[in-house]
Amino acid sequence: MSLLTFLIEYKWVLLFYSIIAILIIINRKKFQVENKFILLFKTQKGIEIINKVADKNREFIKILGYSAIGIGFAGMIVICGFLIKGLYELIFVPSALPTMSIVIPGIKIPGSPVFVPFWYGITALFVVVLIHEFGHGIVARAHGIKIKSTGIVFFGPLIGAFVEPDEKTMVKKESAVQNSIFASGPFFNALLAVVFIVILGLVLNPLIMTMVTPKGVIF
Repeated sequence: MSLLTFLIEYKWVLLFYSIIAILIIINRKKFQVENKFILLFKTQKGIEIINKVADKNREFIKILGYSAIGIGFAGMIVICGFLIKGLYELIFVPSALPTMSIVIPGIKIPGSPVFVPFWYGITALFVVVLIHEFGHGIVARAHGIKIKSTGIVFFGPLIGAFVEPDEKTMVKKESAVQNSIFASGPFFNALLAVVFIVILGLVLNPLIMTMVTPKGVIF
């Protein structure tokens, strides 16, 4: 691939990360550096919403958090099963597709069967991360743990988000409470997936079918 072809194909990816790099350089004094390559940008945005939702639905959110523990362990068992299956196929079925691979929105990873268009990927990542951290935050708050900050985190070029609970209070809670907080992020992502599946199956797909006139022979 020539340099010009590369620039044209990945123009939006390069523009996006260039803007991010410029913003980091301009606001570098506001970032907290950890382990030399992790950058934290702490804010107070979203804490008020987290507090209101958690305080209003405290007991229900606690139940969701405890439910997340069991579902989280079940998810880990399923993932381990896929990894074992993938390892078996890697050794005995060379033609099989890889079980796991790196996915970066807009970037075609050599050997990976998955490609996510840039803007679709960035939008989906934003929604998933937002719901994930919101889940951690409201479950922590429901158990009386103060949320000290929220913010954006950069793992090198990869972007994420975080919610920072008061660790001194959190370590004093029993293990069930701590595990419910840890498991609530992935659990809320699973709930988000269920919601979208229901919307697609019961609303969007029937709506699309009403806009289509079938042609041919119907049995």
